Amino acid sequence: MSTLTENMKNSISVSAVTIAGIVSRFYYSRAPQNTAYPYVVFFLLSDTYEGSDTQIKYSDVKLQFNIFDNNNDYGTRCNAILQEIQTFYDLGKDTLIVSGFPTIDVSRDFVLPPREVEDVWQASIQYNCHMEN
Repeated sequence: MSTLTENMKNSISVSAVTIAGIVSRFYYSRAPQNTAYPYVVFFLLSDTYEGSDTQIKYSDVKLQFNIFDNNNDYGTRCNAILQEIQTFYDLGKDTLIVSGFPTIDVSRDFVLPPREVEDVWQASIQYNCHMEN
């Protein structure tokens, strides 16, 4: 795993503290079996390339949060968690501070509002993060 990925995981864990008023369980890649609801699982997908004009290496990272909640409230709490994440990360590059990798831009890619799948409310939000290596 790259240093960028490790540093981003740490940064997201710090941001989870800000969002922890609603959900305290953030997991990378997958949640442990029988995890109590609600919880959030996040993923990082990155692609590194070199700018031809500046010879500076950049990474584009897709950051996705998947929210899971079994509260029987028509997705209200799931949506509140989604909104907290969106409010935090929609502020842009100043919200994602990654040690050793300056953040150039953070922009929302898509939002999937809460939907019920087998008695569990699920929502997703994804961001594009443009980082300098």
